[in-house]
Amino acid sequence: MAKNFLVLVVDDDTVERRAVCQCLRDTDELLELYEASDFAEALVILQAQKLDCVFLDESLLDAQGLGLLERLSAVDVRVPIVVLTNEEDEATFEQLLRMGVSDYVSKAKMSALLQSNLAHLMRL
Repeated sequence: MAKNFLVLVVDDDTVERRAVCQCLRDTDELLELYEASDFAEALVILQAQKLDCVFLDESLLDAQGLGLLERLSAVDVRVPIVVLTNEEDEATFEQLLRMGVSDYVSKAKMSALLQSNLAHLMRL
């Protein structure tokens, strides 16, 4: 029996968070999705579950700094983090990589890219 791939979607906008979750559900993969609207909720879930991937809205990084990334490092939680962004430029991507994220997805191209990123992460 195949193991479910555990994914956390963190976005303070309920509509966008649910849209990301729906895109992920549209894959043919076995997913168990968790949702959080802020860092506090995300941290509780990350400490309680052995997650395989986190999709994190970039605006939370802007609004709250590197709080989640720093806290994950402090409690020794290692999980690939894919940032959902409205930007599509190389400078943004390089900055995100320096911050410790695994990848980023433009919200404008979200559906196809989320499914592709998820498939890639599941093969790791």
